[in-house]
Amino acid sequence: MSDSIRENRTWEDVVQEIRMIFAEDIDRKCCIALVEGQDDCRFVKKVFLENVIAIESSSGKSELEKILSDERVKCSRLISIRDRDYMNIDDLPEQMFVYDHCCLEVMLFANDTVRKDYYNAYYIGRKSVDEYVVNIFRELAPYSVLRKRNEEECGSVKFKDKIAYCFNDDEKMEWDEIFRIIGQTPERLLACCEEAGQLTTDSLWDITNGHDFYHLLALKTKVGGKLTNETGVRDLILGMYRTEDFKTTNLYNDLCTYQNLYGIEYVDI
Repeated sequence: MSDSIRENRTWEDVVQEIRMIFAEDIDRKCCIALVEGQDDCRFVKKVFLENVIAIESSSGKSELEKILSDERVKCSRLISIRDRDYMNIDDLPEQMFVYDHCCLEVMLFANDTVRKDYYNAYYIGRKSVDEYVVNIFRELAPYSVLRKRNEEECGSVKFKDKIAYCFNDDEKMEWDEIFRIIGQTPERLLACCEEAGQLTTDSLWDITNGHDFYHLLALKTKVGGKLTNETGVRDLILGMYRTEDFKTTNLYNDLCTYQNLYGIEYVDI
């Protein structure tokens, strides 16, 4: 599907596409995973069974639950998968699943084999693999806390996707400048830094935004002797990820439980 067609799709277009797929599925074997974006579609295609079709939402995560609850397509063979972000997952609809940790990107890199293979092949620094990853998480922590607070407060902060220009040679973020650019007060920065300082290593995996993380990870990644970017890092890591890696996740276990309950097939057991 071309970008122009995708951008013009509406919620109703997605519903009609789902209805058409189910109508043509005489054997009732087809399962659909409704996802946020193109990278999620690539992930589903790589590690889910061949009978699973990934359909991209027309407006990201905001409409996933709305589509799931539409009576015209309500079916056990329709699920959605979204980033956990900072939401309360205790009351999720039965058919809505979330990636481990904060999002897809972080879940992929959380796998020990993928992380070490990436480090050995592309990292150009001197730190150990875990030291370097945690260092990035720590440097991003005030920004991650602000993202969490903004979502919890239903705020309207316009986050900058490209913040690496404030990542100096000593691998320290220029947070005074970043918070000023996005309209935050020094008091807000201080509060976020104080909360960030209390975060454990485990909680950093759950709070760090994947786009922020991959963008900074790219600064220490060389492919063919050249630095790459966030998209390049994502392509490398998704390329390394295997079905066996997926089977170590909570998401995989949740999907196994769901498909066993309804006698359908999303993932290989």
